Amino acid sequence: MGMSKKGGFGLTAFGAMAAVAVVAAPNANAVVQYVTVTNSTGTPPTAFMVGCTYKVTANVDASNLIAPVTFTDNGVKFNEINSTIGAVSISVNWTPTTAGAHNIVASAWFSSAQQTVTVADRGPLSSLLPASSAIGGCTG
Repeated sequence: MGMSKKGGFGLTAFGAMAAVAVVAAPNANAVVQYVTVTNSTGTPPTAFMVGCTYKVTANVDASNLIAPVTFTDNGVKFNEINSTIGAVSISVNWTPTTAGAHNIVASAWFSSAQQTVTVADRGPLSSLLPASSAIGGCTG
């Protein structure tokens, strides 16, 4: 009889731990569907320029899970945001510091999406002008 009680306690403790594991385990992954890079008004710019700030938006399906969405530029992380249950998009700011091709990737768990943009230098006189001015190059 003593053995039966110990076995019962062991099974009860195991059952309680299994229940906690099931409750804590995610039941679906957040899925990144696509990525867009836009200017501050939400429209695609006519050109991407060094030193200008853009909005990177990852459209996600996070219907059942809170998951981190990581944003990278040519493989270098520049931001990470936790999605919320039911999230459909997550936006962050991105300011390129070099000219050339930039592969912008948003990833969550086992899914990712990317957009490649070409960034141009703002020119030799741009450091004398505010980035927000039309002449400075960041309005388009």
